[in-house]
Amino acid sequence: MAKIIYGVAGEGFGHSSRSHLIGQRLLDAGHDVMFVGSKKSLVYLKQYFPERVREIFGLSFAYINGRIDKSETLKRNLLNLPEGNKQNDELFWSLKGKVNELHRIGDCASPRDMLQAIREGYEIGSEI
Repeated sequence: MAKIIYGVAGEGFGHSSRSHLIGQRLLDAGHDVMFVGSKKSLVYLKQYFPERVREIFGLSFAYINGRIDKSETLKRNLLNLPEGNKQNDELFWSLKGKVNELHRIGDCASPRDMLQAIREGYEIGSEI
């Protein structure tokens, strides 16, 4: 069976709840799954897979008076992006060579539009 790193967006619970269900199906099918996430997804997934979740850097929204502040969101993410990407790359390279196959898909490979990321994930998922 495959060893899978399942990265989950950190804002909101839609991605987290879907990854919880899909991840459980992958585990039930005999795959070895590690979840990586940030912020809310990290907290959510640790409830269900405490030994299988690792923290990574993820972009986030800045809220002021209960509303998303676009300028502050952009500023915070741009300031944290270089170090955050470095940490995420270190995780990937620390695993490279320890498993037969290691794939980066979606935005962790490179920023792209949603349909490209979904197509790439589907193609690699179909192969394994």
